[in-house]
Amino acid sequence: MGHKISDGQSMVVLNDSGGDVEKDDPVYVSNVFGFADHDAVDDTDVSVSIAQEEREVLLPAKVGGWAIGDEVFFDGTVFDDVAAADPWDVPVGVASRDVDAAGGIGWMIVIPGAFERTDTP
Repeated sequence: MGHKISDGQSMVVLNDSGGDVEKDDPVYVSNVFGFADHDAVDDTDVSVSIAQEEREVLLPAKVGGWAIGDEVFFDGTVFDDVAAADPWDVPVGVASRDVDAAGGIGWMIVIPGAFERTDTP
């Protein structure tokens, strides 16, 4: 038997980030990367959007700017164009709009299931 529970667009997990999260923040909580669906204080449940979707995000400055197709990484706090040391070496998205070298608001397509790790940095 396999009754459908949901479309799998989000998960409710424990906010174990050590701080509060705000709606639409990129988060890595309970070994899940996504975007918070609502505000949540530390050590409470939060719904996290994990779907493949296009999101408006703040991209940092990058020599040459961001081009469509560039990989986007997340280091637990901010997005970057360079893979950090393991375990933060997994791309979480792909730029879907050009952004100049100064950085700023950009678009990215989220890669669902980008993080599936069991350790904690």
